[in-house]
Amino acid sequence: MKQRIIAFHLLNDKSGSPKILRQLLMDWAKQDQFDVHLFSSQNTNGFLSKLEGVNFHHAWYKFSSQPWLRLIFYCASQFLLMMRLLFLLKKNDLVYINTVLPFGAALIAKLKSCQNHLSCS
Repeated sequence: MKQRIIAFHLLNDKSGSPKILRQLLMDWAKQDQFDVHLFSSQNTNGFLSKLEGVNFHHAWYKFSSQPWLRLIFYCASQFLLMMRLLFLLKKNDLVYINTVLPFGAALIAKLKSCQNHLSCS
């Protein structure tokens, strides 16, 4: 049985953090013992788009230049993510959170006693 790895990154863009995560995901996907899943925003131009062997899950998030609107969007995105993960995550899943922004994933992983590996990049 393959180990399921579920990775999270809030914003799929062309910055350094998704670039490093891409390399890690591609390495995991090449290994036969892992079933790799990624939750991120659905920007098709980011480094996390179209990764072979990685199951992509759209996690809603919209960036806004207005701070108050950005906070509302951020909180809503984390609430929606938590609701999805409440039913998806299993205790044996390895949870990899790339940056501290997807705190909803960390909370549900802790609640479900998943193997939780946090990377702050």
